[in-house]
Amino acid sequence: MPRSGFVGLLILLATLPATAQPGYLAVDGDPGARIALASSWEPAPVVRNAAGLITSAPIWSTYWRETGQLATEDVRAPVPPLKLLQQDVDRVLAWGVKEHKLKPVAISTPNAVLVFTLAGMPSKALSEDERKRLEGHFAKKLNRKLTPPQVAHVFALRYLHLEQMWRELMCLDPEETPHRPVRLRGHYGSKGRSELYVFPKPEPYREFGRHFFGAAGQHASYWWHGDTEVIIGAFHAGGLDDGELLARFDHMVAHDLVYQYRAFYHYLPAWVPNGIAHHFARRNKNVRNTYILLGMPDRANRAGWEWDQDGTKRDWWREAKALVNAGEHRPITKLGLHTHYQELHPRYHVQAWSMVNYMLGMGKARFRTFMDEMKTKSEDESLLEVQQRAFLRAYGVNMVAFEQHWRRWVSKTRPPKRRRG
Repeated sequence: MPRSGFVGLLILLATLPATAQPGYLAVDGDPGARIALASSWEPAPVVRNAAGLITSAPIWSTYWRETGQLATEDVRAPVPPLKLLQQDVDRVLAWGVKEHKLKPVAISTPNAVLVFTLAGMPSKALSEDERKRLEGHFAKKLNRKLTPPQVAHVFALRYLHLEQMWRELMCLDPEETPHRPVRLRGHYGSKGRSELYVFPKPEPYREFGRHFFGAAGQHASYWWHGDTEVIIGAFHAGGLDDGELLARFDHMVAHDLVYQYRAFYHYLPAWVPNGIAHHFARRNKNVRNTYILLGMPDRANRAGWEWDQDGTKRDWWREAKALVNAGEHRPITKLGLHTHYQELHPRYHVQAWSMVNYMLGMGKARFRTFMDEMKTKSEDESLLEVQQRAFLRAYGVNMVAFEQHWRRWVSKTRPPKRRRG
C-alpha cells in the first residue's frame, strides 16, 4: 500500500467511534521514568591466587596484562580482543599514541570491547557503590584522583551495569535463546562483540573517525561492520564535566545495546533508540543534552535547533507538556518515518523520551514485545507498517490511537518535582 494511503487508513481508524480501550493505557503518574532496573546488581568479583595474580574477573584489561597481574590459569575472564575494527589489535591501539599522546586501556566484557583514552577523574564523581566495586580491581587503595586505568575500569563496570539494566528492561535471561535469530549465537543476536572508543577531546576522536572510516560526527559516531554485524561507536568527553560524561556514556551504551539486540538488519525509526538512550541518560542527575550524534542537521532540517543551542538545562517533563498542549508535537506517522538523527530536532527528542517513558509505564513485558516486533521487520514492510504491527501486538492499539493516549497522559499528568538537566 502507498505510504499516503497507509497513513490515511490509520487516521480513519482512529476517528471511528470509540470502543473499549485496554485499561493499562491509562497510566497513572510516570512510573516508567522511575522503573527499577538492576538495583541490586553486583559484578562478579576479581579473584586472585596466593601470589596476588588474577584468576577470574568480570572483565579483561590491557592494564592488568601490562602490569603482569593476570595468572596463566585464568580461563574464566572474558577473552581479550582478537581483532579491533577487523584489524590487528596492536595497530589500532597504537593509533594516536604519538600524535595525540593517547594512552589507551582496552577492556573486554562478554559482549563488548571498550577502549578508553580518558584522563583522571576525582573519585567523588562516583557513587559509593561504584567506588566499592572498583576497589577490588586495584591492589592499591583508591586516592581522591583516579588514574586513567582506574577510570577505564569504572566505565567498564558501568557498561556491565547498564547491560544488566537492559536485560531487566527487556525481561531477558542470560541463558534465554528465543530472542536470538536461529542462525546467530551469543551477544544478544549479533555475531561479535560491539566496540566503543571513548576519547578525552574532540580532535583525536575526529581524527580517529577520519583515519579509520573517512568521517566522524560532531560529538559521536556509529559505524556498522557489515560482514561481522558488529556495531562500532566512538565519542569524546570534550566540554563535559564528570557527571555529564557518565550520563553521556549511558546514552551511547544504550544505543549500542538497542542495535546489538537481535542484530542490526535495518535502521529503526530514530525516535526509538533515541527515546531509550535519553531514558538511560536522564536517570542521572547531571545531563548534558546531545541531540545530534552524527553531525549537524542539513539546511532542510535546521528549523528548531535554536531551541537549546545555549546549553540551557531544561525541565523535559514541562517541555513535553508544553509541546503537547501547544499542538507542536510531531505526529507519529511523520515521526516514525525519520531514520536519520539529523531529522530529529531537539524538541522531538523530548517527545521520543516522553513516549518511551509512557510505554515503560505499561510494563516491561509489553515493551519487550514492542522491541521484538520492531526488530523483525520483513524486507517488504515499510517502517510505518512494522511500527503499526508492533503497537498493535504490544499495546493493543494502532499508531495513531497510541499517540492520542500518550498526548492525553502528558496533558493530565502532573510533572514530578522540578529537576533541571
